[in-house]
This record gives sequence, structure tokens and C-alpha cells, in this order.
Amino acid sequence: MNRERPGSYSCIDVQHIHVKQGLQLVLVDCEPPEPILFEFETDEAPFEFSFHLSGHTRYCVTHQKGKDRFNGSPGLNVAAAFSQSYATMEVFDCAAIRMVAIQIEPCFFRQYFDAHKDFGLPDLMDLLQKERLPFYLRPSTMTPSMSIV
Repeated sequence: MNRERPGSYSCIDVQHIHVKQGLQLVLVDCEPPEPILFEFETDEAPFEFSFHLSGHTRYCVTHQKGKDRFNGSPGLNVAAAFSQSYATMEVFDCAAIRMVAIQIEPCFFRQYFDAHKDFGLPDLMDLLQKERLPFYLRPSTMTPSMSIV
């Protein structure tokens, strides 16, 4: 299995589309010629909603509270902040991997919550208003309306 570190990803195309201050759309297209293991480390990380559209992957994320593992396949939706983490993404076949992510910086949430005091999710509001986001991971299945978009 080939191992790749940031800056040397030869088979992956990542496009970052700046939407506005603190908000960006990320498009990922990966067509590996062989099984591959991507490694990445973070100090601070934005809050991210990611949507796995095609291909199959395995993730392992090591963080201050332990280790989480999950599989990526079409229909996976992940709400996450991988702050102070080391992670791997293993692509174990050569099928195309396509993902879309919305990355949101804490400053964007603070501005939004100031304007929308009745947001209605106090636990999420508390988490997202911190200066540094703590580690957060919630994988789930995309709803039918998420899949359409």
C-alpha cells in the first residue's frame, strides 16, 4: 500500500471554494491507481459537514479522548471537527472517491448565532462558540434530501 502525506497527493484533486469569511466549500476527487493510505495531522480544524458520494474508505482518527474508526461509503454524512488529531484515510480499492465538504470556522458561527438567537440547539451552540473547537465526530447516513442536493 502506498503512503502519502500532505503536499504529495499525486492522485487527489482538492478544490477549495471560498464562499464568504469563515465559510468554504471543498470538493474532493481521488482516483487512486493502487490502494493508498493518506495521513494528516491537525492542530486547529474548522467544523465540517462532509458528504461521501462515491468509493469506499476506512478512517482512523486518534485524538485526546482516544481513537475513532469508521468506514466511508456512498451516503455517509459526517459532522466533525478534527482538532488536535492524527488521522488516516485508507482507500483500499481503486474506485474513484468523491466527497463534498462544507467547512465552517468558529468566527462564522459566532456571527450567525449573534443574529439568530433562537437557533434551538443549545449543546451545538455551546460547542461552536468556543474560540478553539474541541474534537467532535458524528458520522451518520445522508437523508434523501441531502442526497438530492
